[in-house]
Amino acid sequence: MRKKKPAFTTSPIGRTMFITALTMLPCTLAISGYNIVDTWFVSQMQDWRDLAAMGYAFPVVMLFSFLFSGLATGIMVTVSQALGGNRYRKMSHLISAGLFYAIAVSVVCGLFGLLTIDLTFQLLGAGDDVLPKIRQYMIIWYIGGTPSAALAMAGNNILMGTGSTRMTSAMMLSGLVLNSILDPIFIFGKCGVPAMGIAGASLATVIAQSLSVITILSFLHFRYRYVTRSVLQWRLMKRTGLLILKFAAPAILGMLLIPLGNTIVTAILSQFGDEAVAAAATAGRLEIVAFVLPMSIGMGLMPMIGQNYGAHLYTRINQCRRIAMRAAFILLGVTGTLFAVYAEPLARIFTTDPVVLPLMTQYLRIIAPFFCLVEMHRFSTFFFTACGRPIAAALLNALRIFGFLVPFSAVALLAHWLTGVFWARATADLCAGLIAIYCARRLTRSFPADGLPDPVTSPGDTSDV
Repeated sequence: MRKKKPAFTTSPIGRTMFITALTMLPCTLAISGYNIVDTWFVSQMQDWRDLAAMGYAFPVVMLFSFLFSGLATGIMVTVSQALGGNRYRKMSHLISAGLFYAIAVSVVCGLFGLLTIDLTFQLLGAGDDVLPKIRQYMIIWYIGGTPSAALAMAGNNILMGTGSTRMTSAMMLSGLVLNSILDPIFIFGKCGVPAMGIAGASLATVIAQSLSVITILSFLHFRYRYVTRSVLQWRLMKRTGLLILKFAAPAILGMLLIPLGNTIVTAILSQFGDEAVAAAATAGRLEIVAFVLPMSIGMGLMPMIGQNYGAHLYTRINQCRRIAMRAAFILLGVTGTLFAVYAEPLARIFTTDPVVLPLMTQYLRIIAPFFCLVEMHRFSTFFFTACGRPIAAALLNALRIFGFLVPFSAVALLAHWLTGVFWARATADLCAGLIAIYCARRLTRSFPADGLPDPVTSPGDTSDV
């Protein structure tokens, strides 16, 4: 096995963090690119049933993606901690077992999805005229998309956990480019390929992701020799599985809380009319733009924390927290201010409706000043997860959604105050953000001296798993 030096434990924190962020920026853009590209090409067929099928498929695909992403987070954290502690045999076992579990979980999900296609989408409200289109898309995705998505997420998170952020970004960006090339070929029928319609969009995604997976696995095995068959022993599989699950389960729960909370708030907004839902939903799409660069910082943050935690370099973790929080405060403080000041012209890019426009403008002006606290809350959960306290991270997410956002929104509904629902989001971001910042600060200051194992989790063992 080729031993990869844990760069995150030796390089200057600030410089490394921002170089990593710039490296991961294309990766951040590529995350949402697949759906955007597929939707755009499908829309060119000018059949509303195709777009409707994509609309029904998206939340189901995202649900499975949250599951795969949570599992990948568990793999990344354990791998980064093992690498930081120079426990290369343990890291190899975690990588090999993690890839095996990603395949196993994806196969189960794919089979479950295939057996419940009609039932799932009928429950979501799909009519008989749209169901055939949904089947065309989802059958291909369940067969090839679940394993390729699960392995792609696991592989990319493993690369991030080992500090190979450039490789991660290159794989995700090249996958998006290939998907953009294959989409028109398979959807409309070009280069001798018969037109497949919406099924072609699904096949293009599967092929692009699969080629990325092959490249990533080849990189992990042939360059670093991280993949080993010895982990298939039952004892090692059980111990690695439990260790990964310790981090994966809370990560999955935390991810699922966000769409669940948003669904509840959307239901509350619907009581004020479709215009209120449209204003909030459209503002949410615009809001994503503000978080692109901070998200790039966040993607490299967890493996950086994990490596230093595994190496017992707690001073560097505390320094990492200060720099990351300041970066989020400054970047999103400025961006949030600009969004608030220029809320109306920004809203006009998406709508000119005389009812939706003022609501969207008002919503942006209320929530934008608190963008920085949203990201600082997210960064705080990264510190708890990477420092061996994933349940605390899940509780912080639950506090924001069900401790503040949903109850505050419900109070505004009882008061028949639409603006109050907007302020409920802002107040939830403020309260949850301040609490998370305090908790993360207390966490990083509670560690023992550098070089000593953390008495809470004791990650410093030298066992293989």
